Amino acid sequence: MAPLPAAAAAPAFLFLSPPGKLPGGKPRLKPSCAASTSSSSSSSSSSPSLAEQLEPLSRRLLHGKPTPTQHAPEPTWVNPSKPKPTVLSLRRHRRRSPSSHPSSAPLQPLLRAIRALPDAADLAPTLHDFFPPASPPSTSDALLLLNYLHPSWRKSLSLLCWLRALPDGAFPLDTIVFNVALKSLRAARQWPQAERLALDMLASGVPLDNITYSTLITAARRCRQFDKAVEWFERMYASDGVLPDEVTYSAILDVYAQLGMKEEVLALFDRARGSGWKPDHVAFAVLAKMFGEAGDYDGIQFVFKEMREVGIKPNIFVYNALLEALGKTGKPGLARNLFEEMTAEGVEPNARTLTALAKIYGRARWGRDALQLWEQMREKKLPADNILCNTLLSMCADVGLVGEAEQLFSEMKDPDLGDVPKPDKWSYTAMINIYGSSGDADRALQLFAEMVESGIEPNIMSYTIVIQCLGKAGRIQEAVDVLEAGMAKGLKPDDRLCGCLLSVVALSSGDETEVILACLEKVRSNLVKLIRMLGDARVGVEDLRVELKGILNSAAPEVRRPYCNCLIDICRNHGYPSERAVELFRLARHYGLYSKIHTRKEEEWSLDLRSLSVGAAKTAFDDWMKTIREHEEEEEEALPQTFSVYTGSSTHKFAQGLATAVASHLEQVGAPFRASDSQLGSFISSRDDLLSWLHTTMSSPDVAPQPLLLLGGVLLPKSESINRARDGTGTNRRRRRGEGERDQRGRSFHGVPAEERLHWRSFLVKLGADNLKGAKNEELLVASHKSVSIVYTMIGDVCLYIVGKDEYDELALAEVIFAITSAVKDVCGKPPTERLFLDKYGRICLCLDEIVWKGLLENTEKDRVRRLIRLKPPVEP
Repeated sequence: MAPLPAAAAAPAFLFLSPPGKLPGGKPRLKPSCAASTSSSSSSSSSSPSLAEQLEPLSRRLLHGKPTPTQHAPEPTWVNPSKPKPTVLSLRRHRRRSPSSHPSSAPLQPLLRAIRALPDAADLAPTLHDFFPPASPPSTSDALLLLNYLHPSWRKSLSLLCWLRALPDGAFPLDTIVFNVALKSLRAARQWPQAERLALDMLASGVPLDNITYSTLITAARRCRQFDKAVEWFERMYASDGVLPDEVTYSAILDVYAQLGMKEEVLALFDRARGSGWKPDHVAFAVLAKMFGEAGDYDGIQFVFKEMREVGIKPNIFVYNALLEALGKTGKPGLARNLFEEMTAEGVEPNARTLTALAKIYGRARWGRDALQLWEQMREKKLPADNILCNTLLSMCADVGLVGEAEQLFSEMKDPDLGDVPKPDKWSYTAMINIYGSSGDADRALQLFAEMVESGIEPNIMSYTIVIQCLGKAGRIQEAVDVLEAGMAKGLKPDDRLCGCLLSVVALSSGDETEVILACLEKVRSNLVKLIRMLGDARVGVEDLRVELKGILNSAAPEVRRPYCNCLIDICRNHGYPSERAVELFRLARHYGLYSKIHTRKEEEWSLDLRSLSVGAAKTAFDDWMKTIREHEEEEEEALPQTFSVYTGSSTHKFAQGLATAVASHLEQVGAPFRASDSQLGSFISSRDDLLSWLHTTMSSPDVAPQPLLLLGGVLLPKSESINRARDGTGTNRRRRRGEGERDQRGRSFHGVPAEERLHWRSFLVKLGADNLKGAKNEELLVASHKSVSIVYTMIGDVCLYIVGKDEYDELALAEVIFAITSAVKDVCGKPPTERLFLDKYGRICLCLDEIVWKGLLENTEKDRVRRLIRLKPPVEP
């Protein structure tokens, strides 16, 4: 193409750096300076013009009409069935093996000699013999040798070290040689060696290209060095003109997903798509897996949308990732539709596909779909491995397909069937679980003995299921024998097995209970100690709280609620003091183990008992009734028109039937709850019927009183002058509520008998006289008396004492006293003197009533307290 005329206006082009280019990076394209046709411009101008700089680029631009050429161009054949490779595909093609390469024939003697050497041997002597100093190896020979040594990373490093030790100029090391060595280290998962070699390249001045960075990032990903992969990816962008390709993008997306960096994954995906990258199947599989782990159904829909836009049809790996993601997001119907679409597209499912589908059907309790999947596998003879067969057995246990499970298990044991894997410990455990769930203790024990005789060592789950099954069948001694036999073989019971033993204790009686407790004491003595404390009426709630807290802290989070369920069952089944079950239930609620069982809406209050055992469900219901009665008496808020109890309607064939047990309990106590016609496992009552029943049953032996909170209110230095104060709370509901609670000396006693108040008065006065003298204003002091906690302080001339027990420990009391001191200062405007305190006494009492009422903490927000008392002005003296 002819150069542009000098007089013509030069077109302006804007070259942008690649998306995500780090600051300080150099631009991809540098305009080059070319001499003009005019000799005067070249001699007189040291700075070329824009037209001169763009002249070489103009030679590569096409005009609207083709430019005639003197010589006809050589014809180029293009295969229309093969798509044109993208710019990002950088020499990633399949290569022949080094041994089959035609140029490797002269190297065969050397290859055989190297093969005979051990992996850690030094290759230098052998290489010196084959390549004299006068004839060093060529680049192609070195690459062939490195490719041949690919399985042995030590030999590859030894060869590379020998090449680098050659005299200067004998063998020029370039980036390709290092890349081949890096691939050997990646295959061997030797990340420290790979990173050290890359740093050597930088120190030696060998440039790192796209293949180098891609190999390093994928090597770090394979070795689960995700932070290092991110570090090298960021360094890749900081380098000169190095952009990721398809493999690099897919690898770094997986790294971000493994690190849980969802926002970074989406940002990088959008940035890469904007730069012209076409995602491959690996990238979409990574996205599907990430959204599935997060339970993000909208994200999975995003994957489908992007695949349609890109025009990529899912392969087996993408289908598997999407199926697993839909299963984790709780979409079994969509997973089934996707599987049908997959088979309609002609994609043959593999063992992982069927495993994911079996898990989904088992979790959804879809027995009919599970049977259809089973029949399809039998007809098409689809591939199976141990994981798939064990998953199918577990699915049969979930949906109650005993016959189908026995058929599959018998085929796994048949030596003539070579296409079916042999049963392992997980297969036996799944079958034991099926028999244990159905209550067939004889067959479960028989299969357990067969497992031991066949030389397969049972795992801890096998022992747990067998012991649980024998415990439910009332065969306590056999359960003990199984446990002792396992411990003799080195079995170390975990938290789940200890929870199983707790459930057996709840089901046992008489001497059998002591036998189980003796076994449990060998592995968890603190659990046995707590059970003994629960049966002792002299043990206080505070001691129980300390012991229970230690047990829960040392246990795994997933077994804490089952522990409390079993302990409550033990209290109810073994005739422990009536208040023990309620105390345990409230302590568990305090620690957040039963935090989601209550739901309050304007039109309905509900109690969800699905995660509770039978004894814990009964205790939760009784405690709920006590709470509703107290709300009705206090008139704090309007009660809804409907109350419901939800027990769930499990579709599991072997479910124990919590709904039946709760229905029996409701009938026993005479509660006016009826089964719902529209929802199975739900019981409904109207407000009028429930309140009428509560008024006739004012006292319940199973419900304990509220935890004690004693507010030892205000003690003035000259306490006799407190008689000058008036309770100016008016005639509002707060005054009616608090009548008789606060005496003339400004003390509030909740849950303390009248005969003990003088003792507390004397104790608090002596405590303050001994410790508050010389203390700083609002400095918190802590004491303990009679298994309760005391937090006290001095504000101005006033001493404040807060006493509590149970969940009102030192931290909770400190929060209460902080709210009270803030309210007092807010009312008085400054640290109060005795006279100022007495003048503002009525409004202070209003604040105290809003913060603490009947020993229970209500409000700690100063602004809320101020708004509540603003509508109830006291009558000032």
